[in-house]
Amino acid sequence: MATDAADISPNIAKKYSVNGLTYTKMGLVGVFSWLLFGGFIFNVMEMVKPGVLPLFLMGDAGKVGASMSITNLMMVVIPGVTGLLIGPAVSFKSDRYRGKRGRRIPYITWTIPPLVIALIGIGLAPNYRDAFVRMGGAFFLSPKMATVTVIGFFVAMFHVFDEFVNSVFWYLFADVVPEAFIGRFVALFNLVGGGAAMVFNGFMLPYAETRMQWIFMGAALTYLVGFSVMCWKVKEGEYPPPEDIGENPSILKQTKLYIVECFSHPIYIYTFVSTACMAFALGASAGMIIFHRDGIHLSMDAIGTAGMWISAAGMILAYPAGWAVDKWHPIRITLVVVVPLTLAQFFAFFFLKDLRTYILLQGGTLVFSALFNAGGVPILIKIFPKDKFGQFCSCNGMVRSTARMIGGVFAGFFIDYMTDFSVDKFAFRWVYMWIGVFQVAGVVSLWLMYVKWKRMGGDTSYVPPGSALEKQMQAEGKA
Repeated sequence: MATDAADISPNIAKKYSVNGLTYTKMGLVGVFSWLLFGGFIFNVMEMVKPGVLPLFLMGDAGKVGASMSITNLMMVVIPGVTGLLIGPAVSFKSDRYRGKRGRRIPYITWTIPPLVIALIGIGLAPNYRDAFVRMGGAFFLSPKMATVTVIGFFVAMFHVFDEFVNSVFWYLFADVVPEAFIGRFVALFNLVGGGAAMVFNGFMLPYAETRMQWIFMGAALTYLVGFSVMCWKVKEGEYPPPEDIGENPSILKQTKLYIVECFSHPIYIYTFVSTACMAFALGASAGMIIFHRDGIHLSMDAIGTAGMWISAAGMILAYPAGWAVDKWHPIRITLVVVVPLTLAQFFAFFFLKDLRTYILLQGGTLVFSALFNAGGVPILIKIFPKDKFGQFCSCNGMVRSTARMIGGVFAGFFIDYMTDFSVDKFAFRWVYMWIGVFQVAGVVSLWLMYVKWKRMGGDTSYVPPGSALEKQMQAEGKA
């Protein structure tokens, strides 16, 4: 997949090189292909729990009757806790780890088996429910609470190990894809994500209420084989020695260094606040599927079919969106498109009532969503220091997890109150109002980050504060 840099011209070598790896054109195609293959499988696997589990817990067909608060405990709070406790530590260690297989792939490979077991454990939820109903409960728990407790155990197990993957998979892109091609790679990754959404919406979601076990087991086994192959085929390069923070530094010293570096400059703080607002807004998102299915009475087949065609259109838009992000910068693109995406939440609250308006909402925001998705990772690559990319991304992820966890708790109480504890299914439309209000705050923070970025040099001369590049420039008297 890689070639000797001495065999090609210096300019071409630089363009096709990253971290000691220099690709031929076919080698670049190869690494793209394996990463995209892994991305497809990863996207499908990540869609299964949020797409299927709320229907089982809160929907009429699941026969569990869990409240929004209990559901959000599994959908939002547990992943928030694991993101807060595990993500930063894994990212900090991964940036500084040097192993035979690299600094990212080892953290992915060893988590594959327990993650697969957790997925299968969640998928067997209907079996637990039926067994506890026949037994009249377990110990001092009712059948409902016994079912929720067992599912909660496997959900917690899933997120503990999924956090390792989520903490390093995205950083692998920056480590093995040359920067000259990162925008196009992200565009292709989003295209593949659209394909995964097509598969999920078209072939899995229509059976979410009747074939839950098979959906989860299929996703688990596909992930087991597919991600193992991807980790075997993708090779990491060589990294410079990590920054010296002393031999066996204490946890307190590492934590202090982490916090000081990540929150050392307003541009990073604005980025984190924007992330927090958007994540807090999505704390209510688990109620969307209940509003669609039981509130406005869309069939799972109709939702799946509409989602499949909308995903297909999104795939068509993915690469042009990536081109637009490369041409006009991801911050500008995101700032422009997030406004109509926020307004769409208020439209849904007032006007979403049937399949026609559902398709209008999803189709009308398609171009904006494609551009928003295309800009997400490139924004972080442009803003954060490359030598500590994992650390800063993990801080962004920690902020996201914490905000979504807290938002999930408050959103759960709010939606429970507005729906009379899930009795009034149409009242789940308040999910959209919750999301819209807090996204407005995210837009304001994003604008402040953009203003700061412009003042620091913008397109032509922005240098991430605290980065190795800034320190080098200061040592040379250039900053």
